[in-house]
Amino acid sequence: MSAACNDYLKVLGLIALAYSWLKVLNISYKELNKNKKFFEDKIATANFFFNRVLPRIDSHYKSATSGSGYIMNFKFN
Repeated sequence: MSAACNDYLKVLGLIALAYSWLKVLNISYKELNKNKKFFEDKIATANFFFNRVLPRIDSHYKSATSGSGYIMNFKFN
């Protein structure tokens, strides 16, 4: 169980960040006319997060669900 904790925490952290960015996007699109440059930058940063950072969730999930047999059978001499 503890072998996968790090990856599970990373998955949950990325999900929490994605939720936060969705909330930022909601406000950004509503308020875009009030401060166009500022909110366009927020939208661009969210786009970067969703396209470049969030896909890491796949590798962390696969690692977390791969099991701990390889660690438990390791010989520490």
